Amino acid sequence: MAENAERNLRLYRELITCTHNLYYWTYDTRFAMVYTNCPSPELLNLLFISVSGFVPADCDKPVLISSGLGFSWALNMERDGAGVPLYYHVIGPALTSKISLDLMKKAITQKHDVSYSLMQSVEQLVSEIPAIPMPRLLEYGLMLHYCITEEKLTISDFVYPDTLASLPKTQDSHTENPHGTWIMEQKLMKLIEDGNLNFRREASRLVAGAVPADLGSGDIMRHYKNLLIAFIANCTRAAIRGGLSPETAYLLSDKYIHEVENCNTLPEIAELNDTMQEDFVRRVHQCKTGGLSPQIQQTCDYIQLHVEDDLSLEIISSAIGYSPSWLSGKFRKETGKTLTQFIAEQKVERAKLLIRSDNRPLQEIADQLRFKTPSHFGVVFRQYVGMTPSEYREKAGK
Repeated sequence: MAENAERNLRLYRELITCTHNLYYWTYDTRFAMVYTNCPSPELLNLLFISVSGFVPADCDKPVLISSGLGFSWALNMERDGAGVPLYYHVIGPALTSKISLDLMKKAITQKHDVSYSLMQSVEQLVSEIPAIPMPRLLEYGLMLHYCITEEKLTISDFVYPDTLASLPKTQDSHTENPHGTWIMEQKLMKLIEDGNLNFRREASRLVAGAVPADLGSGDIMRHYKNLLIAFIANCTRAAIRGGLSPETAYLLSDKYIHEVENCNTLPEIAELNDTMQEDFVRRVHQCKTGGLSPQIQQTCDYIQLHVEDDLSLEIISSAIGYSPSWLSGKFRKETGKTLTQFIAEQKVERAKLLIRSDNRPLQEIADQLRFKTPSHFGVVFRQYVGMTPSEYREKAGK
């Protein structure tokens, strides 16, 4: 535990109320409530206790807990100087997806003896719970972890237990094979760690026989979003083991976790999952085979991560921390290209992806990628692809 934890936590409790009406809870190691600033804690405490059994028994990382009813909490453990668990510190609940009042009432009454008057207050209670995007709740959880331990972590360090088992199940529900799922996940992680460019074929073979979990009548979108967030965290660690710099890996992780929340359909989640895996695999493969120095690899990573921004030698050298003349010469020596050429190539590659994936006007794509004019976009695109953006779109069937 950090020396200043008690003072930090007092300040933290005040700060989170400045932006959202987010409640703070302290539980002992048996999940008996010790403290809360919630004015009417009875029902909200029941909601949390119903999923607290899924918290890892001995976890030093922040934990995200989702009920499947639309509620989520962030939890951190506090230990004494000898490492003995003392308390669980929890923030929430937050509404991270639409909630079914009927389903919530059913789930609560199945597990607890709740008075009629308490259940009558459910709708009022739900109206007072803040709606917070998942990435923001995760950031609050990281801040809480720092207040307790003074350890700086990233979103990828979160632990995501499967709390959807608390939902009502149908009579014909089936059971997953957790051991088989774990083995499949390890094989997928190995593909990323190796930078295996055949990962699509291998991944398809691995998941062909996978059996999805019985989600009951819960929020299926929230469930799959949580699964993808957890998978992104695992892919991030696998990529780092494969040689990708932690700085780049964590930037990618944060980028994709934020994009998860923008998905509105299951196909969008599936497409993002595929894009994310390919991105990590190709970056690891490049690290293993590119033969670039760490400085130039970092430069390439920066350009690829900020390809939709205004980019120049001065901007990049300032961000990377090297002089423009040194970086320019070293980049050309190692890659055989100028920085300007590499930036243009990466913008064209992103343009090809955008043209294939949606039907937006080409001018919008040119603006998004910060080309000076649509005609400039067309000239650069033709230079690298051999056809105009319109011809490329027609060929792609868009």
